[in-house]
Amino acid sequence: MNDTVLVRQGDYFGAPPELTIHLVERLRDELIAALREGGGMTIVMDSVGHIDTAALQVLVSARRTAAALGRELVLARPSEAVRGVADRLGLEQALFGPAA
Repeated sequence: MNDTVLVRQGDYFGAPPELTIHLVERLRDELIAALREGGGMTIVMDSVGHIDTAALQVLVSARRTAAALGRELVLARPSEAVRGVADRLGLEQALFGPAA
């Protein structure tokens, strides 16, 4: 069994079909580890069919942490499901806009 949430695919990471509260602890740990390694990070989100508030909160926090470290965390090609939930929660700018 593979316990990673994000799958490295060359220069970027692929997100799984579901990002939910059941995965947020592992997602957070993987994001922290990747940001500590240095450099920026891109997560391709086009395969995500279901995402919940907990996962979005982790991603927003990770983007803020990356910015504070002088790094960039890009959430690329968000699926309609991701955009829809982000829009309903008012998180589009925090997730997909320029880092603050």
